[in-house]
Amino acid sequence: MIYIGFDIETTGASMQHHHVAAVGACAARMRDGSGVSGASGETLANALVPSIEAEFRVVLELPWHNTRDGAPVFERRCWDEFWNVPDDNGSTVYGYLKRLGDAHGRVAPAAGARALWDWLRHVCTEVAKPMEPVRLITDTVGYDAGWLNAFLARHLDDVALHHYHALEYVTGEYVAVRCVTDYYIGAIQRTPHSDSSGACDELMERMSAALGLPLAWPSAVSAVVHDHDPLNDALSMTLKAAYVSALRVEIILRPVPAVAAAAMPVDDGGDDSSS
Repeated sequence: MIYIGFDIETTGASMQHHHVAAVGACAARMRDGSGVSGASGETLANALVPSIEAEFRVVLELPWHNTRDGAPVFERRCWDEFWNVPDDNGSTVYGYLKRLGDAHGRVAPAAGARALWDWLRHVCTEVAKPMEPVRLITDTVGYDAGWLNAFLARHLDDVALHHYHALEYVTGEYVAVRCVTDYYIGAIQRTPHSDSSGACDELMERMSAALGLPLAWPSAVSAVVHDHDPLNDALSMTLKAAYVSALRVEIILRPVPAVAAAAMPVDDGGDDSSS
């Protein structure tokens, strides 16, 4: 199975007044553990690390000089709470993205939309094997998929990403864009208490406790830093979603039913927000 994860950065929340500043995406193949028959624990877990098949990043041209300070037109709240907030090293997301553009170049929005669509088509028709399922994921479906859908439709006037309708003409079938947290919910059969960035660690803790195994993120997965470089953010969510899906199949679903039942407590449908 191929997982395509994507992440975007925008200059504000309004699709009418603000801009897509950068897009990152990656394609990773979920491993099935077939090459490590009989393995368990850490050996099996490390063998299930997804393979990165393709990467994409584009920094878009923005009206950088439309204001008196030479910065693009940002939504004030977005600028104050995200773009202009320094990290421990004094670097801001704005500065980081600007350096990315300076190093790798910037492209016009229409060219960026075409490049993304061509990359998606390449992954679905050439990277994916015949009849291999393709899954599209992001960490905020309503925002990221909504923005990309509008961005691609505006510049390509073609079928674009949509929550319920994506890449039909590429794959020959409907492909929903799913939230990465859904894969954590699928693995532990209950809604995590934390958001998508923390749910993955909560999942590891619950699976480790239920199985009695010292499960942890392999270094190849945990080494990817979620740093608002859209490619790194896409890599982080995609590798983790593909990895927990493989763990669920190989460590939870294949063992004896008693272990599977212990590892996957059935959600009674009640509100566990207070538990």
